[in-house]
Amino acid sequence: MLEDRPPPDQFEISLFGPGVGECSAIHLGHDEWMIVDSFVDKATRQPIAKLYLDKIGVSLSKIKLILVTHWHDDHIKGISELIKLSPQAHVFVTSAFDSVEVLSAISPWKELRDLHALSCLTEFEKIKELESFRPSLAAEGTVLYRNCRAAIEILSLSPSAQGILLSASRLIDVKNERFAQRLPAFGPNDSSVVASIRSGSVRLLLGGDLPKGSDEHSGWPAVLSASRRFQLDRHHGYKVAHHGSSNSDMDQIWENLLVEHPHAALTPFMACRNPPPTDSDASRLSSRNAHVYLTSSAKAKKFVHPDSAVQRTMAETAQSIHCLRDRSGQVRFRACINEPFSQWNVSLSGDARKLVG
Repeated sequence: MLEDRPPPDQFEISLFGPGVGECSAIHLGHDEWMIVDSFVDKATRQPIAKLYLDKIGVSLSKIKLILVTHWHDDHIKGISELIKLSPQAHVFVTSAFDSVEVLSAISPWKELRDLHALSCLTEFEKIKELESFRPSLAAEGTVLYRNCRAAIEILSLSPSAQGILLSASRLIDVKNERFAQRLPAFGPNDSSVVASIRSGSVRLLLGGDLPKGSDEHSGWPAVLSASRRFQLDRHHGYKVAHHGSSNSDMDQIWENLLVEHPHAALTPFMACRNPPPTDSDASRLSSRNAHVYLTSSAKAKKFVHPDSAVQRTMAETAQSIHCLRDRSGQVRFRACINEPFSQWNVSLSGDARKLVG
């Protein structure tokens, strides 16, 4: 993990990801910080954002904004502790979670909240239990944070109204007996938050896990429309959506929302049979005429149990079994906010590397 603290006039995004889990620590400038999503470091059992800020000597009191882009396990572990330790921070979650339909659909899984597998719902319940706390809701057009004196503005570009409705309808259609242990992902994540950050001369786009969308009113087409409506400048950097998966990538993102030769960073997701970014994902992203970096290798080593009977039972039960990395990689971009943007200063730590197609 990199240990040098950014100076006040430096914008920074540090993206962390060990293979399952994603978190961004963003220095907006002038000692103001933003945290996006969370996972827990296996060695210390601390939220990775807290571990990083402690390492570089930044108090959690400097966190102005905590953004939860969506409610998937790999994006929210430890977020309740981070919120508890940062009472001054303004917290935003996707506005889909204010839907009566969504909350009623979640309720059957509350009876299972003591199961270890329910980290997603456990975090949701822990946040609800924080005294006198209610997060704000992010939707298309929501200003998440603004400091006019420092020329900082963070604008939410999703979810659209259609995206919220799609997410609610998918959750409601899920039948209880089909999922016995965890809150289901219920298909494409139309309610994920995409955010545009402006700090001085620097522009950054956070892609969340937003999919392409089913029509022009949801997913990335709705974000592109919102960007035109708000007359946003193109972005110099991009946190790639949904681990680089093809179902969250469109030519128009790179052509209309980003500058030529942008820098981009992403995390892999190794808890599935064909973990993204796949070889075809890497090839596609590498062809974007961009500088793309990955926090950790997407190639997971297969696990084989020494007892053949146990291995056979595991193979009959699970689709695939892989060893997950304990160590998180870090991709860090920095740029000066007080001068016309020229280039990013890139630093890598742990297993982070440049993506090669």
